[in-house]
Amino acid sequence: MGNNSYLFVLLILILPVGAFLYMRNKKKKETESMPVGSRRERKDEVWNVVKKFLKENGETGKEILQMFPAKKRDENDVTNMTKEQKIAYKEKKKAEKAACKADPELQKKYKEDKRNKKYNRKPEEWFIFFQTWNSRSKVIDEPRILSVEIRYVRIDKKKTERKVIVTGLADYDKEFEWIKPLKEKEDKIIEKQTKINEAKKQRVEENKKKREAKEQARELARQEKENKSAKEKK
Repeated sequence: MGNNSYLFVLLILILPVGAFLYMRNKKKKETESMPVGSRRERKDEVWNVVKKFLKENGETGKEILQMFPAKKRDENDVTNMTKEQKIAYKEKKKAEKAACKADPELQKKYKEDKRNKKYNRKPEEWFIFFQTWNSRSKVIDEPRILSVEIRYVRIDKKKTERKVIVTGLADYDKEFEWIKPLKEKEDKIIEKQTKINEAKKQRVEENKKKREAKEQARELARQEKENKSAKEKK
């Protein structure tokens, strides 16, 4: 009896703590992943940004034919560099770190800059390629590119608020030059995935027809067998 009481007290103490830690970790993960969101959420956000722009510019009633968001790459973004540029950039950063270790003042400044980057994120520059049409008049508009900034406003030491700000229409020819290859790459991926989905759907339909044909054949064989047995009894 004493052991049971001891275990019961332990459970009362452990369960609330465990639940608290679980909810805290879950909330932390949700907060960290919120700016990214799922593919569907990102698509909805882009759609809402374009729709809001159309409404504010007296273009209500127009439908979006296509849209493609592209982030302006930072010149220090390694993913946007050639092999030679990556090697040169890494060597440069290595030299900067070595210089920081040798100079306490530079080391202090490096740590401060790193801390500031963590808590004061630079605005992200995005461009949304989009094309609209009027379903009543059937007029298709020329494609345009919308300039958008995503800013992270610091609320307190732990939280930042994400704000999407439309800065206006961008120079189409200038921005489409670097957006075009990204869009074409995405279009090819979508086209490939569409073909895969269609082929999968077709296989499902074919398998369904085969199963139905087998079931009909079995049912026909069963009926023939029953008819034959009935005739033999007569």
